[in-house]
Amino acid sequence: MIEFPGHAEAQETRTCPWPLLVVLNLGTLADEYQWLEERRLALDELKAQQEHELASRELDLKSKETGWISRLFTPLTTTVFAGILTFAASAVGTQSHNALDLERQKFEANMQLEQRKEQHELILKIVSVGDEKRVS
Repeated sequence: MIEFPGHAEAQETRTCPWPLLVVLNLGTLADEYQWLEERRLALDELKAQQEHELASRELDLKSKETGWISRLFTPLTTTVFAGILTFAASAVGTQSHNALDLERQKFEANMQLEQRKEQHELILKIVSVGDEKRVS
């Protein structure tokens, strides 16, 4: 007789023309099959529950991804914002550069005006005195 673990009471041997053949008790085999089916069903239920939880989490993540904040910070909008910021900074820089150029031109014009005033004052002084040697 050949023994299988856990099935010692359900085994019986019969003689046949072939080498030794072990036949299990049909009642025990049906019980084993039912136990295996129940176990498979429980595992299928657990798998279905875990898949449902996973699908639920994925749905939550997708709903968060479609929010207005995630749409606001896409690579395209970030690039557009960076371009606008660069344009604004260059406009401010150009404006301040233009203002600086204008102040420089104003200063040069004032210097030229002051030099001309001094020249005119000297000429008036010369004309009023009448003698170039006395003016110096």
